[in-house]
Amino acid sequence: MNVCKIAAVLLSGVLLAGALPLPVMAQQPTAVYYTSISPAVNGGEPIRGVDISSILSVEKAGVVFRDESGAPADIFQILADHGVNYIRVRVWNQPNDGKGHSYGGGNSDVKAAAEIGRRAAQYGMKLLVDFHYSDFWADPEKQRPPKAWEGKSVAEKGTAIYQFTLESLRTIREAGADIGMVQVGNETNCHFCGEDDMYKICDMFKAGCNAVRDFDSSVLRVLHFANPSTGYYDWYAKVLAECNVDYDVFATSYYPYWHGTSEDMTSVMRKIATTYNKYVMVVETAYPYTNEDGDTFGNVVSKDSSGVTFRYDISPEGQTACLTDVFQAVANVGEKGIGVFYWEPAWLGKQGLSWEEQRKHWEEDGSGWATAYAKEYDSSVNDTGGSSYDNQAQFSFDGKPLASLDVYKNVYPQAYRFRQEDTAALSDGYYLIRNVGSGLYLNSDGSGNAVQSAQEVQWHLQAVDGGYTITSAEGQFLTAGEGSSTQSAVHLSSRTGKDDQVYTIVQSGDSLMLLTQTTGQAQCVDVFDRSTYEGAWMTYSKALQTD
Repeated sequence: MNVCKIAAVLLSGVLLAGALPLPVMAQQPTAVYYTSISPAVNGGEPIRGVDISSILSVEKAGVVFRDESGAPADIFQILADHGVNYIRVRVWNQPNDGKGHSYGGGNSDVKAAAEIGRRAAQYGMKLLVDFHYSDFWADPEKQRPPKAWEGKSVAEKGTAIYQFTLESLRTIREAGADIGMVQVGNETNCHFCGEDDMYKICDMFKAGCNAVRDFDSSVLRVLHFANPSTGYYDWYAKVLAECNVDYDVFATSYYPYWHGTSEDMTSVMRKIATTYNKYVMVVETAYPYTNEDGDTFGNVVSKDSSGVTFRYDISPEGQTACLTDVFQAVANVGEKGIGVFYWEPAWLGKQGLSWEEQRKHWEEDGSGWATAYAKEYDSSVNDTGGSSYDNQAQFSFDGKPLASLDVYKNVYPQAYRFRQEDTAALSDGYYLIRNVGSGLYLNSDGSGNAVQSAQEVQWHLQAVDGGYTITSAEGQFLTAGEGSSTQSAVHLSSRTGKDDQVYTIVQSGDSLMLLTQTTGQAQCVDVFDRSTYEGAWMTYSKALQTD
């Protein structure tokens, strides 16, 4: 991690006002390193993701999450502080009966996804939008099309998929989400949106992928299958190639108690990556830490379950070891292995309630896996139900982080992520900006030529929404951050063609970090992007002259 600490020095002294401390990354012996991940993917960082699609309904039901000290805290902050950099959220088309009655399962419509994406972006976490193209759960056992699409031809469903995808993504982005990936279908093992012919399915995949491309060509397009031990993955990838489906990521669900060994999973995914030149990742995984139940509704797996193989202890330590191994298994794929998402680590029920009291929350808040109203759409629903994954959560039943949540801190490389409340309060005024590592001051000569000895230039900091603009007091040069930098720190450059960069000032120890806010996150400013040591060289800068 290349951290560039910068001291902001007022002419009368050092100003360290109103800042919050940065999270500290603990070193653990179970660290996982992605040594060759492409800079084109998440800035060169592995995806350390979680799917918390149920979170709004869980919060509505009264579940409280707590930080390491036991104090109530925003779960998005807790996740970000533990190294999570991506949130996954499912989207159902119309998860209700049309009369105001939700099907449950988190009430996972576009509106909910937009709110989850907005909150994730506040803490620097990107969003993977997981379209099921169904009104309720889509998985290998069921892929029913939305009620409004039933009876449509494959071509008509393709058109509907395109329109729904594009419109939904625009809505989610407008809410403030930082969309980095979009999943076209969920666990589509030769079944998708009511079809079971893989070649017809590919036509619908194309429609969804085209919508993502037209929305934003930089967003990665993901296709998702379940269980790499089936032996079908190579055939799926082969048909996708034959049909010229334009996608970026071949993703898998991998639940170790159902889906074989991590070594076999690595082998299967590596073959996909090398044969078809696709990124690969685990987009769903989980493991139990206890056999107990926390919400009066049974667990999908426990020590007495049949048809499962537990390769780790059912304990917090076993859960931690399992998740670490899953991250390592994807890293072992090589440069095309890009990361892991844990499925529903916060799907809890409020504690101290009877079954009847829990059922009321499931029914009214949608915080369980289904409500009775879902029976009209999903024949597998018998009655209202709760969470069957709370014993696989990464929080205890009373909302405290478990040891496995620290795994994300120990998957490298990592870059600091912008969080809104980190911004220190600085008064408008003129400052000297000095690099703590080199002792040199930020300088701007306007020409872009190397400056052999840095000059002490005053910079005018002016507060704007979400941060500060920084203008040179000598020559009126306004800084611009080059957003295309592949380094862990962004250098100042005029090549963006923009003069509207906004910066945040964050306290770190006795100094301040200068971060540039670009696309919903921020990175540490570095004036010379080929710096090889912490405390980047401040002997080169280029800026845009203001009108």
